[in-house]
Amino acid sequence: VLSLVGTQSLYASRFKAQYKVAKHKLQKAQKPEYQEIELGQSPIRGENSAALIIEFSDFQCPFCKRFTKNLKKAFEGSHTHHPFSYAFKHYPLSSQCNPHIKRDMHPRACHAAMASICAQNQGQFWAMHDLLFEHQHELEDEDLKSYALHLKLDMPQFIDCLSSEQTQQKLSEDIKLGAQVGIRGTPVFFVNGWGFKGAKGPKSIHEA
Repeated sequence: VLSLVGTQSLYASRFKAQYKVAKHKLQKAQKPEYQEIELGQSPIRGENSAALIIEFSDFQCPFCKRFTKNLKKAFEGSHTHHPFSYAFKHYPLSSQCNPHIKRDMHPRACHAAMASICAQNQGQFWAMHDLLFEHQHELEDEDLKSYALHLKLDMPQFIDCLSSEQTQQKLSEDIKLGAQVGIRGTPVFFVNGWGFKGAKGPKSIHEA
């Protein structure tokens, strides 16, 4: 029969071993991975700088909305300290346009993504981007058209663009790239190729 001291020692040894395993798993999970990410024709904010953040996002994702605010805040404070540029890529969590998503988690995300691509064609991506996140719960067809009107876009061109094969192809290219680099949820962002997940705060973005 083990003594009390012996029993305590045994459990202490087991705990220590389990702690080491758990710590190793946590460190491995948190360790960023490097991926080659093609910028392509993705919209970009900022001048050329040493650091480039490429974000994969979903306009109907609440965590993406939070990350967008944090990213913008970090960007605005980066001009004199750790300057960076950032680009946007689409990864809607909707089975309507994303074959890698099993269910339609965000049923208006694909529509919003296409509206932003159409706004990009008229030089207004970032303005549309901000409106879509600001009105995240108002992304019906009429809402998207009203945002386009607000931005004074060419409406016939915008409406035609929403259903064009070229727009769908551009969205599909981002989705395909996102799947290739292992994205399962949003937001995910890459800093000069090093990947991070979640709605990081401004300080964490600067430290990434």
